[in-house]
Amino acid sequence: MNIVLFSPLMRESLAAAAVLLIVATVIVVRRGYGGLGALLGVAALLGGGALAAEALVALSVRMAAPGATDFNEYRWVFLAPWGRFGLAAGAVTVAGIVALSWRASRGANAWRRALLIGLRAGAAVTALVVFLEPAVELRQVAREPNRIAILVDDSRSMALREDPRGPTRIERARRLLAASNGALAGWERDHKIDYYTFAETVSATSLAGLASDRAQGKATLIRKALEYIRGRYEGRDLAGVVVISDGASTGGFDEDSGDGAVRDFLRSLDTRVHTVWAARPGLRDVAVAKVMADEFAFVRTVVRIDAVIRTTGLPARQVPVTLSTDGQPLRQK
Repeated sequence: MNIVLFSPLMRESLAAAAVLLIVATVIVVRRGYGGLGALLGVAALLGGGALAAEALVALSVRMAAPGATDFNEYRWVFLAPWGRFGLAAGAVTVAGIVALSWRASRGANAWRRALLIGLRAGAAVTALVVFLEPAVELRQVAREPNRIAILVDDSRSMALREDPRGPTRIERARRLLAASNGALAGWERDHKIDYYTFAETVSATSLAGLASDRAQGKATLIRKALEYIRGRYEGRDLAGVVVISDGASTGGFDEDSGDGAVRDFLRSLDTRVHTVWAARPGLRDVAVAKVMADEFAFVRTVVRIDAVIRTTGLPARQVPVTLSTDGQPLRQK
């Protein structure tokens, strides 16, 4: 681990600026502009001094740090109790010393003036370091990656296709994941990704398992799926949830009324929830949305059965409905 004060680009820029300023100082002094030459010389000394200070800090830390321990992180701290107020006051004092040195050295030639101001500025910065007592805190940090849960809807509605020649919704979800390989690989550098399918229940899966998923679930219980996923992880172990679905929920959110209840539920999960719509406009479909009947019935007793038929993308019409058992039709209406 290297202790640095500047980025590589900043370091190269300071070195180049110092060289250019020295050249400019020589040219300006030869043309008789002593004041400007002194100013450029001071700037060159400041750039070179900053690079020298960084090298000195790195050397000091390397010599003082124990060699048997591998450190992978560091931070700067002030041992003095002055904090940021002391840093600001010290910076103002150093600037004042440089300004007074500039004014007091008016009679000197350009090179001597630049050297005097640079030495006094260096002494002031050294005093500031003693005043603030900066130190480097070396750390050995081990990070445990948290997890991202990706939920893919595999209910029967995901087997529908809006265009007879187009992909089904589950195929569209698979293509989305395949096209997101780069993003998923980036996530896996800092997180672990868990894949799940959900319908009436939630099941752990993988990308290989999703490739053969036929989307045969009997319901789309989005809220219960989110509650289940939240319960599998503790606190911040769950970095976020991605839900890929057509949004045709058959339960869960419907028992709450209003957007406020939904927002309260999502807030209670204490994690980010992102949704991806796997459907597209233009679907034409007829489906049995709900069947209602008594749980018990007696032989030769009239039983009432109610069904809710949901049509999508079709005008109002009469739909024939057949009641069957074991594949044998009993009644049609």
